[in-house]
Amino acid sequence: MKKLKKRRKKKKRKRRMKQTKKMRKKKKKNEEMKIEAEEKNEEKTKKDGEKKSEEEEDKNEKKVDEEAVFEQEIENIEEEKKSSEEKEKENEKKEVEEEEEKYEQKKVDVMGIVAELNQENK
Repeated sequence: MKKLKKRRKKKKRKRRMKQTKKMRKKKKKNEEMKIEAEEKNEEKTKKDGEKKSEEEEDKNEKKVDEEAVFEQEIENIEEEKKSSEEKEKENEKKEVEEEEEKYEQKKVDVMGIVAELNQENK
């Protein structure tokens, strides 16, 4: 009887030791899997962060480019306005000069006619 009890105890102990060994292995494997998953997750978040920063940089560059184009268009419009205003001023000056020349010509013509009339009257 004693031997039987001892043998059973021994078997139980052996079984328990096997189970604890298996459990330790499982725990170790789970820990390693967790660590690998965390590393992969960190790498993924790092890549995502880099992509987002690149996208933000691209957006900022596009905004800067759009702003530069917009500013250039504004400058072009202002230059066109200035040039058109200058042309209008030049045209007005020419018109005034032409009107003055016509007036002077009429004045000379009238004075000539007046002079002829004065000579005829004398």
